[in-house]
Amino acid sequence: MKIEVGRTITYNDTDAAAKYGTGVVMSVTENEYTILWARRGPTKYRRSIVDQQLSEVFKQEGGASEGAPKERHIHLGPSKQVIALNENYDRDRLALLCANLEGSGVEGAVEVAKGIAAEFTSRKFTLRPGSKKVLKALADLCTSTAPGASVAEACEISRELFFGRIIQKSDFA
Repeated sequence: MKIEVGRTITYNDTDAAAKYGTGVVMSVTENEYTILWARRGPTKYRRSIVDQQLSEVFKQEGGASEGAPKERHIHLGPSKQVIALNENYDRDRLALLCANLEGSGVEGAVEVAKGIAAEFTSRKFTLRPGSKKVLKALADLCTSTAPGASVAEACEISRELFFGRIIQKSDFA
């Protein structure tokens, strides 16, 4: 089995496949593979280890599929720091997480859930002032010390949008 740049792959192991989702091979160098995973972000694999067992670890999908991750870099604040956004986030899962967050009843969580549902689930994401405000409220909720499931749901929303990364207030500074 040969892995080429741009190929869509998944894990053969069902547990790892559920954890990582679909991956796109971003680069192949003499020493390593870099694969962008739909749920986990980019991961580097040593070729010396993986080459011996490629067909046992990965299986190649047909080509570029709809669920494949696509990375986009956005600036949330005035600094030069960029954040990787998953352009092909699972809109159904995001809607479910927003419904759970809205059902928690925490004061800020309801507004965040409605804002995320309005900005992210209905159409392709574009960074507008309204979406930036919602993301800032999401960062506040992720870092809050409020009890209950609302913080966990907010962190899951952040992980879905930003390749497993939890958005912080410092991303806006």
